[in-house]
Amino acid sequence: MNFLGAAALATGLVAGCGGISGGYGDPPPSESPIPSAQELTCDERLGPGADLESCSFRGDDLSGSDLSGADFAYADLYGTKFGGANLQDAVLYANASFADFSGADMSGASLKDGLFTEAVFAGAKLINVNAYNASFYKAHLKGADLSGTDLTGCVFIGADLRGVNLDGAIILNANFSGANLKGASVKGVDLSVAYFGPASVNQAGAATGATMPDGTIHK
Repeated sequence: MNFLGAAALATGLVAGCGGISGGYGDPPPSESPIPSAQELTCDERLGPGADLESCSFRGDDLSGSDLSGADFAYADLYGTKFGGANLQDAVLYANASFADFSGADMSGASLKDGLFTEAVFAGAKLINVNAYNASFYKAHLKGADLSGTDLTGCVFIGADLRGVNLDGAIILNANFSGANLKGASVKGVDLSVAYFGPASVNQAGAATGATMPDGTIHK
């Protein structure tokens, strides 16, 4: 066999092997790449510990969802429904005006600098929350538990705080002008460092150990 004939035979053998499914000449089967968190849509990222920064859930219904530890920084939560949701340790530096947090567990969450105009927190748990400088203008917090919460600089103008638990809360420079505090519990709270205006602290219920606006200690 001459040189050209041998070369042709070798070429044919290689081509034949390559044509067999699963032959040694085949490239490895391709696998679909796993999308990164940044490639997922905001809805697909929803869940515990999710990075939801700058996402928009305006008007969406997230009631009952487990969003513990989720980061909603700069998110649009206007009118969003969070009824009964788990928002423990979540970050809610966001516009959540007119949102509904009824019955939600927000214990340990950060609401620092958040906007909650006319939002609903009826029966919600906001225990040990950091709400520094947050605005609750005309918000509805009837029966909510804000015990141990840092409410420094918060705005509660015209808010419904009936039956709220504020035991041990920090309310330095908070504004409660026109708020309804009927039946609220303010045990151990220094009421002398906040502004109440027309709001009557005398409407509050349990106040054992509280420092009243005039500086006297309630017994």
